[in-house]
Amino acid sequence: MSLALLTLGASPRESSQLQRGLRNEEARNGAARAGLRPPSRSSPQQPPEQRRLGPKFRDAKGFTSAISAAGKASEWREAIELYSIMQKESVPVDAFAYGAIMRACIRPARRWAVALQIFREMAVAGVLPDGVVCKFALDACEQGGQWQTSLNILSDMHGADLQPDKFTFSGLMSVCAAAHQWLVAVTLLKQMRDRSVAGDVVVYAGCMRACGAGGQWELAASLLQEMSLQGIEPNHVAWNTAIWACGQEKQWQMALRLLAECEEVLGSIDVKVPQLHVSSLPASIPYPRLLNNSSDSRTATNQQKTT
Repeated sequence: MSLALLTLGASPRESSQLQRGLRNEEARNGAARAGLRPPSRSSPQQPPEQRRLGPKFRDAKGFTSAISAAGKASEWREAIELYSIMQKESVPVDAFAYGAIMRACIRPARRWAVALQIFREMAVAGVLPDGVVCKFALDACEQGGQWQTSLNILSDMHGADLQPDKFTFSGLMSVCAAAHQWLVAVTLLKQMRDRSVAGDVVVYAGCMRACGAGGQWELAASLLQEMSLQGIEPNHVAWNTAIWACGQEKQWQMALRLLAECEEVLGSIDVKVPQLHVSSLPASIPYPRLLNNSSDSRTATNQQKTT
């Protein structure tokens, strides 16, 4: 179990290295940091299931703490090994433990395939996910571009009587943006409204990114108006994302229009906007005024900090 999860999603070379290194010195030291009692150097190396556990690691809470510590130390392999020991020692694995294992695989290891495998094993074990676990599963889908799996996770939430919130939908939007699935993102936005889930700037900006990635710049720009109709005031993040969507398709006229509207509504332009999007403008367009305004705004801010 442990070895299969360790090598899931790895290249052949990585898989071979992981198999050779499963019982090496790094594994021994990592087990000691996680609270396991490693064998002495003079004795033959024991397999993980024969290692003796300290008293405080015999329950689910102790294991979960150790798994979380391994994740924070970027030791995702150790988190998987502890998970395997929990199963072999018949220690109940609850939603908190599954979430800790998935987090260790996702951040910063980016082993999204392993995290999704853990999520599937959780369902097989009959453990219902909570909102945190579902968020980790969506993060894994974003890393791997698994937008269809993300929709299955949304269905799993309904089956577990979990009400998707704005954080759920923002995660779904990120998955759609990574996979260039603009139509799915727009459909999810409609579902969110139909379910009376209050959205925010992050959700709408995520939908704009998905639209921009799919070449739907007009739709991305129109979401600015829809935000206002929903009582959500677009901030610089929303304006920047809409402008980026226009820049993706070289729609410089709309990009300039949105820049002017952003300055009129918010009173300023984000200093990053002109630098990010001047590539979409023809050389004949006089955009130095925008750069000067941004520079003046940044200078004024620095002067305020020094006074």
